[in-house]
Order: sequence, then structure tokens, then C-alpha cells
Amino acid sequence: MIYSMTGYGKSEFIYNSGQFTIEIKTLNSKSLDINCRLPTLLKPLESELRTWISQGLQRGKVDVYVNGEIADNSSVQLNHEFIQGMLQQMEELAPGVSLDKRFELTLRMSESTLSKVEELTDHIRQGFEAAVCEAIDAVNQFRSIEGEKLYNVFAENTASILELLSEVEPFEKERITLLQERITKSLSDFKDVDENRLHQELVYYLEKLDIAEEKVRLRSHCAYFIEQLNSEENSGKKMGFIIQEMGREINTLGSKANHAQIQKIVVQMKDRLEQMKEQMLNVL
Repeated sequence: MIYSMTGYGKSEFIYNSGQFTIEIKTLNSKSLDINCRLPTLLKPLESELRTWISQGLQRGKVDVYVNGEIADNSSVQLNHEFIQGMLQQMEELAPGVSLDKRFELTLRMSESTLSKVEELTDHIRQGFEAAVCEAIDAVNQFRSIEGEKLYNVFAENTASILELLSEVEPFEKERITLLQERITKSLSDFKDVDENRLHQELVYYLEKLDIAEEKVRLRSHCAYFIEQLNSEENSGKKMGFIIQEMGREINTLGSKANHAQIQKIVVQMKDRLEQMKEQMLNVL
């Protein structure tokens, strides 16, 4: 089973004077990159939040948005010290501005004009942690569903590569015959050609162009890839390495082909492999 790095999860936590809405969005990334946006009350828990995220999501670009809503207006009060300080500074900078205008501008400048009476209690911390874990579970469920789609892409393309490889075989005998005829024709204009030496050189040349080993290795890589695809402990990085090895064998097969039909088949193999490479970027 494989997991996608793309995911989304949402949860809510209701407490005495309001509630928090937690949204987690993930995209593909080579490492774990966490970006958090928290309300002032929960800022002290950012370090713990990052730990929960790293343990639950492992890898990817993770954006965490936590929005808080206060239900009871009596739970907030004006930040008198901040407002008085801002009014004084504005008066020094712009003496001609009226007090009403200065007061209005001060209230618009920052959320710190309000000072939450609510304190970060153990109840809020525990509720927040539970809500974060719920959102993480939702992300992983989303990732699992997306992973099933990726699984189908990889399985279908690997099967297609193996099917295309079997289509090479009918052209192999014809390929060898054409190569022999081409070399013999090229040497037909020369006199006193040593037939034994010609035969030896021809065998040596054909051995260098033999594609049997490439076919065996490509089949082996495909089998290993499917094995990893079905493994409970599969790794996106390991599967990426196997795809690289598959590409190496396909490229060698193409360079040795010397046959138009085989070259066309190799191009189709490369197309299937390229689709796998693109999707592999999103595997956890």
C-alpha cells in the first residue's frame, strides 16, 4: 500500500468561551516542511504542534491553519496600555488629527488592541492536541485514497512496460539477420577477406549488441518494483531508485536495438516510465 503526499484534514475543538477550527493541507516535498498559523492563545503550543505533525505525517509540505472564534464578548477587553501608547505616538506624528480619528486608526492597526482574558489551560491544551490528531488522521485517510490512485497508475504502467518488452522478441531474429546482411554487404567490395576472421568479428559485434541481459534485468526490476508497491513498508525513495534502474535498462535497450520497430517499442516504454516518474514525486 502506498500513500500520496497530497492530503487535507479538518477538525474542530469547542471550549468554554469559543472554538478552534484546525485545517491541515499537505503537498509533495522532498522533506518535511511545516508552516503554522496559530492564534495568540495557542502560540506557546507551536513546538508541540510541530512534533505532532512530524510524527503523524512524516514528509511533505504541511500548512496548518488554526482559527479561533470567541463566543462570549465578555471574555475580551480592550488593551488599554497599547491604545494609550498608540494615541500618544499618533499625536506626536500628526498633531492636527482629531482624537476620534486617531482612536479609530488605532483600533484598526492590530488585533493586540484586544487582550484575551482566556488563559491557556490544560483543558485547552488537551482538547487542541486531540483535535490536531483528528485532523492528522483525516489527512492520512485522504492520502490513502490518493495512494490507491497512484497504485493503479504504477501497476498499469509496469504491466504495460512488461507487455511491450515481450513485443520485442518477434523482431530479435530478424534484427540479427539484418545486421549480418548489412555487415557482409559492406565488406563485399573487399578482396581476400579472411572468412574465419570475418566470422569471429561478426560474432564479437553481435555479442556486443545482444540485448538478452537488458531484458532479464528489466524484468527483474519490474518484479522488484511491484514487490515494493505491495509491501507494507514501501518507500517512495526506494521505488524511485528502482524506476531509475528500469530507465537505465530501457535506454541501453534502445541504444543497442538497431531496428526500427524495436526503437518504436522502446519509445513507448519510455513514455510509460515518464508517467511513473512524474507520479513518484507525490509518493510518501
